Amino acid sequence: MAKIHVSDHAIIRYFERVLGLDLADIRNELSSPEINKMYSKLGDGKYPVEQGTGVRAIVVNNTVVSVVKC
Repeated sequence: MAKIHVSDHAIIRYFERVLGLDLADIRNELSSPEINKMYSKLGDGKYPVEQGTGVRAIVVNNTVVSVVKC
């Protein structure tokens, strides 16, 4: 029997519905006014999500495409 595949969508729903993570809060944090202001001035790049955490949002073509911890 083949092992089943778990989609990213299923994992996201698990985070949301089972673990109780609020995806709207995460979305708001990754598109904060500070990040929007920096992106407006500098364009595509890596922007700090929260000072002192080393977490950066990678923004390409007006979209946060990933998050890295430096």
